[in-house]
Amino acid sequence: MLPRLQRIGVNLLIVTVLALVAIEAIPQSPRAVRAAVQPLTRRIGLAQSWNLFVSPDMVNTRLRAEITYADGQTEEWRSPDWRALSPARRFVMHRHSEWLDNIWGAGNAPALSPALTSWARYLAHSERPDLPQADSGAEVKIIIEQAPIPSADIRPWNSWRTPSRFDEATTLAIEKLP
Repeated sequence: MLPRLQRIGVNLLIVTVLALVAIEAIPQSPRAVRAAVQPLTRRIGLAQSWNLFVSPDMVNTRLRAEITYADGQTEEWRSPDWRALSPARRFVMHRHSEWLDNIWGAGNAPALSPALTSWARYLAHSERPDLPQADSGAEVKIIIEQAPIPSADIRPWNSWRTPSRFDEATTLAIEKLP
């Protein structure tokens, strides 16, 4: 009988701690409920100073590169169309997606320009694997395309499968490879 009561007590403790953390961390928690539990969560060290959910993305981005080789031939590289990929493939390529999301911030950060140069070399080689030293003398223009994401307040909602309308294009960097 005692082990069963202990298990029930432990389970109740776990549920209570999880509920308190959720009330503290979820921004949509009612203010009155949050105010009621805060004295307790502060005393026992469960107070949360961060939000569990961040604000949603306001823009979809994709990258494109226009590569002009020393022999005058041009090639174009495009980031993957994530909507066209299966959920399993998107899961496998998650880190690649995160890298692409972060690289477009490199255009404004001088410390990341070596990353852009290395990536430009990689793109030049990957688009012309038959050309030895494809990066030699190539120019890689890296372009970011953006599509605003409509607010969730605007109804009716579009399906996630509806293609985004990419209107804006900005040159992120032009890498002239030696």
